[in-house]
Amino acid sequence: MFFRDWLCIRRFTGYVWNSLYRGCSWSKTGLLKLSELRLELPVVMFLGATLIFASCKKDSTSPDPTPEPIPATPYIYQVVPTMSEPNRGMYLTIQDNSDNENGFTLERKTSGGNFAPLTILPPNTHDYTDWSVKASTFYTYRISAFNQYGASGSTERSGTSIGPQSSPLLAYTVKDTWVDESNTGSNHGTDRNLQISGGSGFWGGQSEILTAFVLPLLPQYATGVKSAFLRICESGGGNTIYPGSIHIYAVPILNQWSEVSATWSTRPGSWLTTNGQATHDPNSTSCVSIDVSKVVQYWYNGVRPNYGFILFSNTSTSYCEYYSKEGYSPGSALLEVDYSW
Repeated sequence: MFFRDWLCIRRFTGYVWNSLYRGCSWSKTGLLKLSELRLELPVVMFLGATLIFASCKKDSTSPDPTPEPIPATPYIYQVVPTMSEPNRGMYLTIQDNSDNENGFTLERKTSGGNFAPLTILPPNTHDYTDWSVKASTFYTYRISAFNQYGASGSTERSGTSIGPQSSPLLAYTVKDTWVDESNTGSNHGTDRNLQISGGSGFWGGQSEILTAFVLPLLPQYATGVKSAFLRICESGGGNTIYPGSIHIYAVPILNQWSEVSATWSTRPGSWLTTNGQATHDPNSTSCVSIDVSKVVQYWYNGVRPNYGFILFSNTSTSYCEYYSKEGYSPGSALLEVDYSW
């Protein structure tokens, strides 16, 4: 037994051997106390194995660093069409659920389409108005937050934009006058009535009306001018003579003019090849609407500048008076513009 135990001890490393040796005691006869050795050896072996296992486990299973936080998912809880004119849009109310975002990514799509980036919103945004919408269109918005560590989840909300106005845009005349061939130097910028004559009218010569408007601003979602009509109303004054219908032309003016200085001799030039025209029978109706869609489309598209209209007649035996802006205001010349979208 002694030699067997002795050999077991010698098979240990020097460190274990020295530890065991120093921990052993000897009997009076010089023999090793095997009872003490047998108790001490398993304990050392257990402790050594435990230390080695713990060291290996620490090296191979070290915990990962704490992940950096990405923002919490924001929430769109309201999408409503705006009611303001002349522009209409979609108003979004946003719930910011984090305090560490660098911003928000907002996307948009129409029915049946795919999401596309709309804008990047700054941190702590709580609302946003999309002014780039088209009328009567169903939109879905998607929002997510982001920071330097990544992006949050996203939420969606939908709504339908408002349709176009039910009535045309209106513009009343801002300046008007009439000029008379029989009095080439006379100005009538303050008269309450405007006269049109084809040549042998009340004064024995031709007379023309000059009138101008400020174009109404089209809504943002409008795609163009669909139609435009110039309306004038007969004043019914004592000097009005209409032996028959009068055919009226409306042609665009080509240069600036003043209602307080324009005369027959100084009247502005006109663009005769583009015109609107209508026939007015004052015996049956007091007002007449002249289709000037082509002219107004040119104005909106920038093809020609807007200097107003000259109204004249080629009906030599007819003569009629119409309200000026100094006359009965609701009866003065009116431009009605309808648009497509």
